[in-house]
Amino acid sequence: MAEPARSDPYLSVVCVSRNDNYGEHLIERLNAFLRYLSYFCNKYEIPSELVLVEWNPPPDQKPLREVIHWPPDRETKYLRRRLIRVPPELHEAIKGVSNRPLFEFMGKNVGIRRAAGQFILCTNQDNLFSEEVFRRIAQFNLKESTFYRLDRLDVRKEVMAIAEPEEMARFCQRNVVLRHGYWASYASLWDFLRPGQRANRWVGYAKIGAFRLGYWLFRLPFLRPRVGHTNAAGDFFLAGRKLWHVLRGYAELEPLGLSRNHIDTFLVWAALSHNYSQTMWRGQAVTYHIIHQPAGVMQLREYFRRFPLAQQLYEKKYAPNGEDWGLGTYTLAEEWV
Repeated sequence: MAEPARSDPYLSVVCVSRNDNYGEHLIERLNAFLRYLSYFCNKYEIPSELVLVEWNPPPDQKPLREVIHWPPDRETKYLRRRLIRVPPELHEAIKGVSNRPLFEFMGKNVGIRRAAGQFILCTNQDNLFSEEVFRRIAQFNLKESTFYRLDRLDVRKEVMAIAEPEEMARFCQRNVVLRHGYWASYASLWDFLRPGQRANRWVGYAKIGAFRLGYWLFRLPFLRPRVGHTNAAGDFFLAGRKLWHVLRGYAELEPLGLSRNHIDTFLVWAALSHNYSQTMWRGQAVTYHIIHQPAGVMQLREYFRRFPLAQQLYEKKYAPNGEDWGLGTYTLAEEWV
């Protein structure tokens, strides 16, 4: 498909994937995400583009282009779609000591660097933004001096089977399993009390919330308002193009064999250290996340290991990537779909 003849979009939505059925029902989640995003971008007339980065496609599976159900052009008037491929041979060349087949945050950087939008929203393929999010973006008054964060609400996977986006949105409102809020992640009262739930999972979430609160009370005497909303930051981080390029995207630590957990946290700290303010969208502005496996809770020792780097990001305006961030020196295959 040739590049659509439109002006630069106001919004670029960036995510990364591969056809490996990660977390089960991957293609179904991706189709639901695309169907939903297309509908609401059209409804609110937001000139947008989806930048989908296909990282290291498995040789024994069809490429994403062939397995995704792409909505027809009449349903995507305001959402153009671009597919960028990072081939297996390039992944092999840069993978370092890691054995992961997909580098999520390097892949997002690939999309960020090549995104055309005035504002860039990084997310994952299983997020459905509430209608209030689209309403706020459609006001076209986002600011370059701030970044936007909100809570993530996990919802039941049955939403994937719903064809109509409006009904998907209503289903999400009624079927929240877990909320990832500012201080902690917690279940709805029913799911918390329901027989058969793993109690240690909820205890784990409570520990994380208590630890985060305790850390800030100890570290910052006045609990200043610049404390970042780092919980599930990889599912929704919206900012102007300049911020992304000043920070050079997410820290590209995956080839070093480090866990990808909380690379999204580093980005929040780095943005604050560069004097960008955080705007918290509250109320009905949330992102609904289609729950899937594997899912778990980071252990407290992971937090202790990562806080020194997070502190460095905040206090020294640390930018971990070089000028070639996002595979900037490589020419990657891309197509409009």
